[in-house]
Amino acid sequence: MAANPVNRLESHWPQTPEAYAPPQASDDTSWRETAKSWEQQLENFMGDHPKLTLAAAATVGLLLGWMVKRK
Repeated sequence: MAANPVNRLESHWPQTPEAYAPPQASDDTSWRETAKSWEQQLENFMGDHPKLTLAAAATVGLLLGWMVKRK
């Protein structure tokens, strides 16, 4: 439908075969490495500050419960 005059978005947003290509493996590994790094940092923080972690979890639980409570 690229040459169809009804397609008004063609000049602004052309349809290319590259747009439908699957993501590359290198992108996937970089996301995995980033997620693992965040996970490790979070685990270290939780291990270093257990009282703060417990207080934050309780606060979030209370707020969520208050927001979705039945009347």
